[in-house]
Amino acid sequence: MSSFRKALLLTAIPIVVLSLISVGFWLADSNPPAEQVGFGVPGLLIVAIIAAIMCQIRGMPQTAKGIWVGFGIGLVGFVGTWIASY
Repeated sequence: MSSFRKALLLTAIPIVVLSLISVGFWLADSNPPAEQVGFGVPGLLIVAIIAAIMCQIRGMPQTAKGIWVGFGIGLVGFVGTWIASY
């Protein structure tokens, strides 16, 4: 598997899964767990931005590109699940 695909999967999957878990808690009317899980998603998005910048600086453009694409997918998943929960 290429470094692009690895970076894409390792970035997008945790963000989307946490978003879906958070929405599940919201639908179950369990606000404190939903907020705790939901607050983890922006943290992962910030870590993805930092990781992509560091990969670009260190000369790993394919990995950085995979992280950016994974970030985009994760961001769309997060915003979509956030909108769906309201």
